[in-house]
Amino acid sequence: MNKVTVPIPPSLNSAYFNIGRRRAKAKCYTDWEKEAHPVIKASMVKATQPVFIEYLFTLGTSFRGDVSNRIKLVEDALVKCAILEDDNHKFVKGFSVNLDYAKQKHSTLTLTIHELGNINSSN
Repeated sequence: MNKVTVPIPPSLNSAYFNIGRRRAKAKCYTDWEKEAHPVIKASMVKATQPVFIEYLFTLGTSFRGDVSNRIKLVEDALVKCAILEDDNHKFVKGFSVNLDYAKQKHSTLTLTIHELGNINSSN
């Protein structure tokens, strides 16, 4: 089991902006990567088998928006940090999302990754 707590990433809606026909990462996203990636790399080990991921969003008093469109950025970070081989359905077999509420302003995300063993799938 791998477990880490990081700041909540920006929403997917604000993580990118358009430059002509291309998309580029917004500053809020690159700032989050600079803060979260070293923590992820230092706290987690590479999963070698399919996984189930638990997301615990602890929402501070200043949190706005939804949590569901932040999951993609986290899974991309797990791949980029070499914790997950891939974030597709063949490797991430499932996930759960839970919410908690904090009295402080700051919001965090606690990730727990459970390796499931070798799962044979025809999909």
